[in-house]
Amino acid sequence: MSVCPLHIRPATLTDADAISALLPQLGYRLSAARLNDKLTRFATSANDGVLVAERDGELLGLISMHALEWLHADGNLGRITALVVAESGRGQGTGAALVHAAETWFTAHGVTHVEVTSSEHRTAAHQFYEACGYAVIKQRFVKTL
Repeated sequence: MSVCPLHIRPATLTDADAISALLPQLGYRLSAARLNDKLTRFATSANDGVLVAERDGELLGLISMHALEWLHADGNLGRITALVVAESGRGQGTGAALVHAAETWFTAHGVTHVEVTSSEHRTAAHQFYEACGYAVIKQRFVKTL
C-alpha cells in the first residue's frame, strides 16, 4: 500500500475550520470566524505566514511564522508561534516537513535566526525541536497586558 505524498502549502480561508479543530491540541481555542480574520490579514502581510500540511485532502498540521526586523543587527528574527500536527499525521515526518518549509520561508524573508517557544510540559516537542537543530536558551520574560 503506497502512501500519498505530503503537500505543504500556504493556508487559505477554506482551511479555517480545520485549523480551528487543530489548535485545541496546543491548548488554544479560536473560532473559524476569528481564524478567517487572521488568515485574511496574514495573506496580505509580507512578514506573517501560515503553512499547512495535507495528505489526501486531510489537513494534518500547520505552522505559523513571523519575520521581525531587528534594530540592532542586520537580518530579521523569525518566530514560529504555532506548530501542531494531528494525531493521524504524527511520526510520519509531518512536523519536520513543516519546520523545513518554514525555514525556507524565513530565508526568503531575510531571517538570520529563528526562535520558538514551547510550554514546559511539552517534553516531546522539546525533543523534536532539538532534533531539528534548535538550541535551548532558558531566559524569557513575559508580561500580559
